[in-house]
Amino acid sequence: MEMKNYLTVKGSEGKPLRSVIFASISMILLYILLCGSPYRMELKHFKRIGQCGVQHVIDDFSHGYYGRAPMSPLSIHNLTREELMDRKNALDIKRSKYQWGEPEDYKGFPPSILEFESVKCEEDFTIPYSMSFFGNVRKVVWEIMASKFLNDYTDIKNFELIFKSPFMDKPIIADRWEEDKTFSRMRLQGVNPVVIQKISEIPPHFEVDLGRIAEFIDDDVSVMEALAQGRFFLETYPDLVDLPTKNGVVFPAMCLHYVRLDSALVPVAIQLTQTLTEDDTLGVFYPDEGEAWTFAKLAANEATALHHQIVTHLLRTHLHVEVWSIASHRTLPEQHPIYLLMKDFLEKVIAINHQARILLLPKIIDLVAATGVPGSRVLAERAYDGFNFTEAYLKTDLINRGVWDPSLPLDEQPLKGYDYRDFALPLWDVFETYVRDIVHTFYINDIAVSTDLSIQSWTREIAVEGKMKGFPLAINSRSQLIEVVTSIMFTSSVQHAAINFNQYDMLGYVPNLPLSLNIHSMPERKDQFTREFLHQALPDWKRSTLQTAVVWCLSAGPVWSSDTIMHPTGWNHEEAQQITHKFVSSLQKISDQQSAINDARVISERYTVLDPKTIPKATAI
Repeated sequence: MEMKNYLTVKGSEGKPLRSVIFASISMILLYILLCGSPYRMELKHFKRIGQCGVQHVIDDFSHGYYGRAPMSPLSIHNLTREELMDRKNALDIKRSKYQWGEPEDYKGFPPSILEFESVKCEEDFTIPYSMSFFGNVRKVVWEIMASKFLNDYTDIKNFELIFKSPFMDKPIIADRWEEDKTFSRMRLQGVNPVVIQKISEIPPHFEVDLGRIAEFIDDDVSVMEALAQGRFFLETYPDLVDLPTKNGVVFPAMCLHYVRLDSALVPVAIQLTQTLTEDDTLGVFYPDEGEAWTFAKLAANEATALHHQIVTHLLRTHLHVEVWSIASHRTLPEQHPIYLLMKDFLEKVIAINHQARILLLPKIIDLVAATGVPGSRVLAERAYDGFNFTEAYLKTDLINRGVWDPSLPLDEQPLKGYDYRDFALPLWDVFETYVRDIVHTFYINDIAVSTDLSIQSWTREIAVEGKMKGFPLAINSRSQLIEVVTSIMFTSSVQHAAINFNQYDMLGYVPNLPLSLNIHSMPERKDQFTREFLHQALPDWKRSTLQTAVVWCLSAGPVWSSDTIMHPTGWNHEEAQQITHKFVSSLQKISDQQSAINDARVISERYTVLDPKTIPKATAI
């Protein structure tokens, strides 16, 4: 007890050197005390000492906050009454900290942490994220303002002046953004590659002229034959209809793409609304319509950018992962093998989402996106209401969208060049194998899963308190547990990397993927679209500068090698460690294969965001 009291000394009234000596001795004694015990002392515990004080960490250990080696789910029957109470007390402490909340400003979003301050010591970044990230944003904005961009904001081409900054390279797409191939390629390897779907018939509300479509497909095939052959793909954004707007106009566009005989995907028609009205004099846009066609692609790209930021990125990675993280802390003991398996993949998401709610959304999205925060909230609510967890499994989603045939190898799939699919599927398989091996190690059969009260409490917490549709109320088999955990780990790491780390490449050059368009009055005829109209429709210099700065910072990191999926941690169990080594070895093989594929490509067609060496374990940026 005297040792504890001594260690609570946080400073000294004397000289600074004396304080340093006291702190150093305290750290050494604490390390000896804890490493000599059955508990494992790790680097994260020393980080918490710096954040929260020595006494806080000692109290956590005394309450069992940091566990021993992973337990078998069935070992609960071998625990003493005292050990059971210790684990119950530890979970009670975490439940008191990790409480569910629904911020008033973000009604409609998934449930989140009630009070960030209650978990700040556990979840916050060692260096406050707001200082590092938003410091970088301010630096980039200042650099752009110091360039000639502000004075020469008179033509679309002058957007390139933004990249006069010495630390920002011009995105390659800036030289290709108007090409039709580039437009379609972004649907396969861009920031929102999860929307495109194969169709066997054109939706009746997409009022295309089949005769006009025939002008842009291969000569030896009819439109109906091409539909039957599965060569038409649809991209549509119904959730964008009638959204509240703040900074411009939102176009809930529909795009029709066609796979040519040379396997290239190209756009053949764009409709700017989900339903044409009688007073719509423009109708459907086609590739031979000059600047009108360029504008239609611009409007469709705005829809893509908005859907990406609010639905694909914010909602279906960040906010979903926070639900899984809160539920895991509230229901799974830290010694539980499933907690140990997932813990790296759930770290810091609460902190990053907290920063998003107090800074990124109100200070940036509200200024840059056409929807602002009010429209973004409505969009997120619609998307969350329509989300189904089990249908979002990677393979299920690809099959449902008709873009993957499991009976065919990847190099024989009908939609060629779909890099998101081709690079993500092998990673899913490796994750699934890793999770399966761990689950089979700690669960001898399905009964062991169905009788694990921690797992049953966890899954119900997510489904009920987290309000996540499609999440099972109970998990009754090893295979079901494997699917659920694989999806969680994949989403927080691989999926987030796929839609986050190429943001600068795609959104950095604003005319390519603008987050807002300013339309004061639309032309009544397609021949009235001019270059000047396109330029005036693009965001002003303030919004353009902020968009470029933010996506540069988001894409640039922070990513350290120890934070990637190549470096999983946390196991103090020999068989689990062997399984982990196998997992890392499989990831290395995938990395080597991806490198060989990309080395054989021209730079503009390389897809590097899913290299395991650069994929963070957690959704922490």
